[in-house]
Amino acid sequence: MTWRDLAIETIRHVHAELPKEATLQQRKDALFAAYPFGQREFTPYKVWNQEKRKYLAQFGPPPGPLFNPQSPLDRAKAKSERRNA
Repeated sequence: MTWRDLAIETIRHVHAELPKEATLQQRKDALFAAYPFGQREFTPYKVWNQEKRKYLAQFGPPPGPLFNPQSPLDRAKAKSERRNA
């Protein structure tokens, strides 16, 4: 069984135990408590977070942008404006 298989299996089990009307925060808390790999580092933790993100996307908006949506020019302008303020 791979790290991903175990992560998916654990998330399925957590989902089955939660009530249908569980909030996004309750789901996050349940997943946090169910982490199956010991220390939260390296490949197992990375795989867990990927699968957790996929699962939670069904129940609410993503946690935020994965990248800065501004162009380099917009960032430079904003930096200049902050300096001159």
